[in-house]
Amino acid sequence: MSRWQALRARLDESLFPAAPVARAPGPRWERALLVGSLLVLAVFLQLLRVGLSTALDSIWAEDGLVFLQAALLEGTADAILEPYAEYLVLVPRLIAEAAAGVPLADAAAAISVLSATLVAVGGLAVWHGASGHIRDPWLRGALAVVAVLVPVAGLESVASASYVSWYLLFAVFWLLLWRPPTVPGALLGALLIAVTGLSNPGILLLAPIAALRALAVRDRRDLAIVGAFATAAAIQIPILATHDESAEPLWTADVWTAYLQRALDGAAFGEALGGELWAHLGWPFLIAVLVAALAGLAVGFRRADTPG
Repeated sequence: MSRWQALRARLDESLFPAAPVARAPGPRWERALLVGSLLVLAVFLQLLRVGLSTALDSIWAEDGLVFLQAALLEGTADAILEPYAEYLVLVPRLIAEAAAGVPLADAAAAISVLSATLVAVGGLAVWHGASGHIRDPWLRGALAVVAVLVPVAGLESVASASYVSWYLLFAVFWLLLWRPPTVPGALLGALLIAVTGLSNPGILLLAPIAALRALAVRDRRDLAIVGAFATAAAIQIPILATHDESAEPLWTADVWTAYLQRALDGAAFGEALGGELWAHLGWPFLIAVLVAALAGLAVGFRRADTPG
């Protein structure tokens, strides 16, 4: 029992610390207005990244050919529960169902706005989920902004229903580390985890964190978080096991170059500028970026305390 208690205490200290209790000043309606205004701003900035006219008049990737078409031609239940690419894609199909309810000429705008809204909600979830680990509000706010305005997002993945779940995966990571201070907050966090898990099997990569969170459960709020993850996984895994549409996997050593250029370089300079720098400066530039990133990690480890 003492070892079990020591393990739980260590998990609480390192992975699942309680968020500081700090009530924001002012009445509740002012806080709600502030949050709502920030969400609207986040949606507008996402649409602006693509260009307002392009975002509101274009349908990308599978949004039209697969999801919207199914919403228009099939029953709601059949369309929502139909797997695509071997797994359930609940969020894109729900967005398509909503877009099918407006005139067809407005479907593109509906998909773009709803997709951007869910990404903005994911940024709000990151703000709350990271509260136990990142106490400085400005630093945590910067993380939430980057979660919404991801530098490495390609043109077709901004304001697109097909890609919303990839943004939400980052929010789920932080929600699994979060100790919700209220039951309503826990239920909303659990809902976001569940719909993400029913939209993207990538959530299974977070299973080790979810397992540790299960070991550290303290109350029903924690159970809601863990239960949502387990439920989504229990539904998604059989779908993956029974739907095999994959082609023969291919391997290329260029994946390392692609990672350094698209992810590391793109995170620092954005997709457009980072791509131009890579095109003109080549490997010396990538090596310099990699050395700078490793140096930053080294400084971070040196300055971190034990839980960090």
